[in-house]
Amino acid sequence: MMRKPHSQFFEMKCVIVLLALVTSQLGQSVGQDKLAGSRPPARSVASEVIGSDAIWELTSDFLKRVHSICDHKANEKRDDCFIDQMARAGAPPAATRFSRRLLLENGGEFGVMMRFKKIGPVDMAKVLYPFRKDQNWALLLVNGNSPILDVDDLSKLDMTGIQLDAGYRAMKRAHPNLQIWGGPRGGSMWETVRKQPNGGLSFDIYYMLNPERPNGRWMSGANFDWNFDATGRFLGTEFTGGVGPLPI
Repeated sequence: MMRKPHSQFFEMKCVIVLLALVTSQLGQSVGQDKLAGSRPPARSVASEVIGSDAIWELTSDFLKRVHSICDHKANEKRDDCFIDQMARAGAPPAATRFSRRLLLENGGEFGVMMRFKKIGPVDMAKVLYPFRKDQNWALLLVNGNSPILDVDDLSKLDMTGIQLDAGYRAMKRAHPNLQIWGGPRGGSMWETVRKQPNGGLSFDIYYMLNPERPNGRWMSGANFDWNFDATGRFLGTEFTGGVGPLPI
Protein backbone atom coordinates (compact mmCIF):
# COMPACT_ATOMS: atom_id res chain seq x y z
CA MET A 1 0.00 0.00 0.00
CA MET A 2 1.53 3.36 -1.12
CA ARG A 3 2.05 6.01 1.45
CA LYS A 4 0.74 9.51 0.84
CA PRO A 5 3.55 12.04 0.30
CA HIS A 6 4.42 14.27 3.18
CA SER A 7 2.65 17.64 2.80
CA GLN A 8 5.97 19.62 3.05
CA PHE A 9 7.54 17.47 0.32
CA PHE A 10 4.49 17.93 -1.86
CA GLU A 11 4.66 21.74 -1.46
CA MET A 12 8.39 21.78 -2.39
CA LYS A 13 7.63 19.77 -5.52
CA CYS A 14 4.95 22.28 -6.54
CA VAL A 15 7.39 25.17 -6.02
CA ILE A 16 10.02 23.46 -8.23
CA VAL A 17 7.49 22.93 -11.02
CA LEU A 18 6.34 26.56 -10.76
CA LEU A 19 9.96 27.85 -10.89
CA ALA A 20 10.61 25.72 -13.96
CA LEU A 21 7.61 27.23 -15.71
CA VAL A 22 8.66 30.80 -14.81
CA THR A 23 12.25 30.16 -15.97
CA SER A 24 10.98 28.78 -19.27
CA GLN A 25 8.81 31.86 -19.85
CA LEU A 26 11.68 34.19 -18.95
CA GLY A 27 13.93 32.37 -21.39
CA GLN A 28 11.40 32.82 -24.17
CA SER A 29 11.05 36.53 -23.28
CA VAL A 30 14.83 37.07 -23.29
CA GLY A 31 15.08 35.24 -26.59
CA GLN A 32 12.43 37.49 -28.10
CA ASP A 33 14.24 40.56 -26.73
CA LYS A 34 17.48 39.36 -28.32
CA LEU A 35 15.73 38.87 -31.62
CA ALA A 36 14.19 42.34 -31.39
CA GLY A 37 17.62 43.80 -30.50
CA SER A 38 19.20 42.10 -33.48
CA ARG A 39 16.95 43.94 -35.92
CA PRO A 40 18.70 46.88 -37.60
CA PRO A 41 17.58 50.20 -36.12
CA ALA A 42 15.43 52.50 -38.20
CA ARG A 43 17.46 55.03 -40.22
CA SER A 44 17.84 58.13 -38.08
CA VAL A 45 17.85 61.71 -39.28
CA ALA A 46 21.47 62.00 -38.11
CA SER A 47 22.56 59.25 -40.55
CA GLU A 48 20.48 60.42 -43.52
CA VAL A 49 22.42 61.40 -46.63
CA ILE A 50 22.03 65.11 -47.31
CA GLY A 51 21.03 66.05 -50.85
CA SER A 52 19.40 68.66 -53.06
CA ASP A 53 15.95 67.44 -52.00
CA ALA A 54 16.53 69.40 -48.77
CA ILE A 55 16.60 72.76 -50.60
CA TRP A 56 13.79 75.17 -49.79
CA GLU A 57 13.71 78.82 -50.83
CA LEU A 58 12.82 81.14 -47.97
CA THR A 59 10.60 84.10 -48.82
CA SER A 60 10.09 87.39 -47.00
CA ASP A 61 6.39 86.56 -46.66
CA PHE A 62 7.22 83.34 -44.85
CA LEU A 63 9.58 85.14 -42.46
CA LYS A 64 6.95 87.74 -41.61
CA ARG A 65 4.36 85.07 -40.96
CA VAL A 66 6.65 82.86 -38.90
CA HIS A 67 7.63 85.82 -36.70
CA SER A 68 4.03 86.69 -36.00
CA ILE A 69 3.13 83.07 -35.16
CA CYS A 70 6.25 81.84 -33.35
CA ASP A 71 8.06 84.73 -31.68
CA HIS A 72 5.97 84.67 -28.49
CA LYS A 73 6.93 81.04 -27.78
CA ALA A 74 9.80 79.91 -25.55
CA ASN A 75 13.08 79.26 -27.39
CA GLU A 76 12.76 75.48 -27.83
CA LYS A 77 9.11 75.58 -28.80
CA ARG A 78 9.80 78.55 -31.07
CA ASP A 79 12.35 76.54 -33.08
CA ASP A 80 9.87 73.68 -33.40
CA CYS A 81 7.28 76.25 -34.47
CA PHE A 82 9.57 77.52 -37.25
CA ILE A 83 9.98 74.03 -38.66
CA ASP A 84 6.28 73.28 -38.30
CA GLN A 85 5.53 76.44 -40.28
CA MET A 86 8.01 75.33 -42.98
CA ALA A 87 5.99 72.16 -43.47
CA ARG A 88 2.73 74.13 -43.55
CA ALA A 89 4.23 76.44 -46.18
CA GLY A 90 5.00 73.50 -48.46
CA ALA A 91 8.65 72.74 -47.63
CA PRO A 92 9.59 69.19 -48.71
CA PRO A 93 10.03 66.64 -45.89
CA ALA A 94 13.80 66.44 -46.54
CA ALA A 95 14.06 70.22 -45.97
CA THR A 96 12.26 70.11 -42.64
CA ARG A 97 14.35 67.11 -41.53
CA PHE A 98 17.54 68.97 -42.47
CA SER A 99 16.49 72.10 -40.55
CA ARG A 100 15.66 69.97 -37.51
CA ARG A 101 19.04 68.28 -37.80
CA LEU A 102 20.74 71.69 -37.79
CA LEU A 103 18.90 72.55 -34.57
CA LEU A 104 20.30 69.42 -32.93
CA GLU A 105 23.86 69.83 -34.22
CA ASN A 106 24.56 73.55 -33.92
CA GLY A 107 23.13 74.40 -30.53
CA GLY A 108 19.59 75.27 -31.54
CA GLU A 109 19.91 77.70 -34.44
CA PHE A 110 17.22 77.70 -37.12
CA GLY A 111 18.58 77.44 -40.67
CA VAL A 112 17.37 76.44 -44.13
CA MET A 113 19.34 74.92 -46.99
CA MET A 114 19.26 77.22 -50.00
CA ARG A 115 21.84 75.62 -52.32
CA PHE A 116 23.54 72.26 -52.73
CA LYS A 117 26.45 71.00 -54.84
CA LYS A 118 27.09 67.28 -55.29
CA ILE A 119 30.77 66.33 -55.47
CA GLY A 120 31.28 63.04 -53.60
CA PRO A 121 32.36 61.64 -51.26
CA VAL A 122 31.89 65.03 -49.56
CA ASP A 123 29.40 67.62 -50.82
CA MET A 124 28.70 71.32 -50.21
CA ALA A 125 25.56 72.99 -48.90
CA LYS A 126 24.81 76.69 -48.42
CA VAL A 127 22.55 77.46 -45.50
CA LEU A 128 20.74 80.66 -44.60
CA TYR A 129 20.30 81.46 -40.90
CA PRO A 130 17.61 84.13 -41.21
CA PHE A 131 17.65 85.30 -37.59
CA ARG A 132 21.38 86.03 -37.24
CA LYS A 133 22.37 89.65 -36.80
CA ASP A 134 25.23 89.26 -39.29
CA GLN A 135 26.93 86.54 -41.37
CA ASN A 136 23.58 84.97 -42.17
CA TRP A 137 25.08 82.53 -44.68
CA ALA A 138 27.07 79.40 -43.86
CA LEU A 139 28.95 76.92 -46.02
CA LEU A 140 28.71 73.32 -44.83
CA LEU A 141 30.76 70.33 -45.98
CA VAL A 142 28.38 67.41 -45.70
CA ASN A 143 28.11 63.62 -46.01
CA GLY A 144 31.65 62.83 -44.90
CA ASN A 145 32.49 60.85 -41.78
CA SER A 146 31.64 64.05 -39.92
CA PRO A 147 28.24 64.48 -41.59
CA ILE A 148 28.08 68.27 -41.14
CA LEU A 149 31.15 70.52 -40.94
CA ASP A 150 30.78 74.30 -40.90
CA VAL A 151 33.85 75.86 -42.54
CA ASP A 152 33.48 78.83 -40.19
CA ASP A 153 34.09 76.64 -37.16
CA LEU A 154 37.42 78.37 -36.64
CA SER A 155 38.47 75.88 -33.97
CA LYS A 156 39.09 73.42 -36.84
CA LEU A 157 41.73 75.66 -38.49
CA ASP A 158 45.34 74.56 -38.06
CA MET A 159 47.00 77.89 -37.30
CA THR A 160 50.57 76.53 -37.33
CA GLY A 161 51.25 77.40 -40.97
CA ILE A 162 49.79 80.90 -40.92
CA GLN A 163 51.70 81.80 -37.75
CA LEU A 164 54.94 81.02 -39.62
CA ASP A 165 53.94 83.10 -42.66
CA ALA A 166 56.06 86.26 -43.04
CA GLY A 167 53.16 88.37 -44.36
CA TYR A 168 50.89 87.36 -41.50
CA ARG A 169 53.58 88.00 -38.89
CA ALA A 170 54.25 91.47 -40.29
CA MET A 171 50.54 92.30 -40.22
CA LYS A 172 50.26 90.92 -36.69
CA ARG A 173 53.11 93.17 -35.51
CA ALA A 174 51.41 96.20 -37.04
CA HIS A 175 47.95 95.18 -35.78
CA PRO A 176 48.26 93.09 -32.57
CA ASN A 177 44.48 92.56 -32.51
CA LEU A 178 44.49 90.97 -35.98
CA GLN A 179 42.04 88.06 -36.09
CA ILE A 180 40.73 85.56 -38.59
CA TRP A 181 37.05 85.72 -39.55
CA GLY A 182 34.72 83.62 -41.64
CA GLY A 183 34.41 84.84 -45.21
CA PRO A 184 31.22 85.79 -47.05
CA ARG A 185 29.43 82.52 -47.85
CA GLY A 186 26.35 83.65 -49.79
CA GLY A 187 25.92 84.07 -53.51
CA SER A 188 25.82 81.53 -56.30
CA MET A 189 29.60 80.95 -56.56
CA TRP A 190 31.14 77.86 -54.98
CA GLU A 191 34.57 77.49 -53.42
CA THR A 192 37.28 75.70 -55.41
CA VAL A 193 37.55 71.93 -54.91
CA ARG A 194 40.60 69.90 -55.95
CA LYS A 195 40.45 66.13 -56.39
CA GLN A 196 43.60 64.43 -55.13
CA PRO A 197 45.33 61.51 -56.95
CA ASN A 198 44.35 59.19 -54.08
CA GLY A 199 40.66 60.03 -54.54
CA GLY A 200 40.52 62.52 -51.69
CA LEU A 201 39.27 66.10 -51.84
CA SER A 202 40.65 69.50 -50.81
CA PHE A 203 38.22 72.40 -50.38
CA ASP A 204 39.95 75.77 -50.76
CA ILE A 205 38.22 78.08 -48.25
CA TYR A 206 38.84 81.81 -47.94
CA TYR A 207 38.91 83.71 -44.63
CA MET A 208 39.15 87.40 -43.76
CA LEU A 209 41.88 88.99 -41.63
CA ASN A 210 40.94 92.11 -39.69
CA PRO A 211 41.43 93.54 -36.18
CA GLU A 212 37.66 93.56 -35.64
CA ARG A 213 34.63 91.95 -37.26
CA PRO A 214 34.69 93.15 -40.90
CA ASN A 215 31.87 95.42 -41.99
CA GLY A 216 32.28 95.79 -45.72
CA ARG A 217 36.00 95.93 -46.49
CA TRP A 218 38.68 93.99 -44.57
CA MET A 219 42.47 94.29 -44.42
CA SER A 220 43.57 90.95 -45.83
CA GLY A 221 42.65 87.33 -46.27
CA ALA A 222 44.00 83.80 -46.01
CA ASN A 223 43.24 80.45 -47.63
CA PHE A 224 42.94 77.12 -45.86
CA ASP A 225 42.38 73.70 -47.38
CA TRP A 226 39.86 71.38 -45.74
CA ASN A 227 41.16 67.91 -46.60
CA PHE A 228 39.34 64.57 -46.86
CA ASP A 229 40.43 61.11 -47.93
CA ALA A 230 38.68 58.99 -50.57
CA THR A 231 36.17 57.66 -48.03
CA GLY A 232 35.15 61.13 -46.85
CA ARG A 233 37.18 61.00 -43.63
CA PHE A 234 38.13 64.48 -42.46
CA LEU A 235 41.93 64.82 -42.32
CA GLY A 236 42.13 68.36 -40.96
CA THR A 237 42.94 71.79 -42.36
CA GLU A 238 46.09 73.37 -43.77
CA PHE A 239 47.07 77.00 -44.40
CA THR A 240 47.83 77.47 -48.10
CA GLY A 241 48.72 81.17 -48.31
CA GLY A 242 47.08 84.29 -49.60
CA VAL A 243 48.06 86.67 -46.80
CA GLY A 244 48.88 90.19 -47.97
CA PRO A 245 47.29 93.60 -48.49
CA LEU A 246 44.17 93.58 -50.61
CA PRO A 247 44.36 95.43 -53.94
CA ILE A 248 42.78 98.89 -53.83
